[in-house]
This record gives sequence, structure tokens and C-alpha cells, in this order.
Amino acid sequence: MALNKNLWFTGILNKFYETLVQERISGGKEMTEEKNKKTPRPPQMSPYVFTALLMGFGLWCFWDGWITTDPEMQKHALFNKVLSGVLIPWAVWDFFKVKKTYKKK
Repeated sequence: MALNKNLWFTGILNKFYETLVQERISGGKEMTEEKNKKTPRPPQMSPYVFTALLMGFGLWCFWDGWITTDPEMQKHALFNKVLSGVLIPWAVWDFFKVKKTYKKK
């Protein structure tokens, strides 16, 4: 029973993520013609901003968890090691996901 709920929740998260990626790549092209004529379009943000933030925080956690010799950071080392192990692969996955979706457009 719990497995089915987790699969259902994962499906919803995947749909939400797909929608988020589509919105980042499309830059709001779903606007109607009337609204587009009335207001100037804001500058489009790169779809790779989220990916860069993930990678930046992941590398920061990697430094604090694995490389630094600061004794004050040793009490946070496990947290930083785990977080770097999550954020860096997520950034790589997000990069290829956005690149693949961007190529389709």
C-alpha cells in the first residue's frame, strides 16, 4: 500500500518537474497574443540557472565535507558529504534533462 502511494507521489513530482522544465525553456510563450501586445516581454532567464545553483552548492558542500582541513567544519562533515552526494548528481541529471528538452524545441 505504501509503495503504491510512493509511486503515485513520484509520478506527480515527475509531472511537476516536467512542467517546470517546460516553463523554463519556453520562457512563457503560452501568453495570449493580446496580452503579449499590451505588455513588453520580460527578458528570458537561462534554463540552466537552477542547474548552476545546484552545482555551485554541491561543490561547496563537497569542499566542506571532503577537502577542507578546518577543525570547525568537522562537525558538519557528514551533512556536507551527503548533501554533495545528492546535489552534484542532481545538477548533472538536470543539465542533461534541460539540454534534451531544449533540443526538442
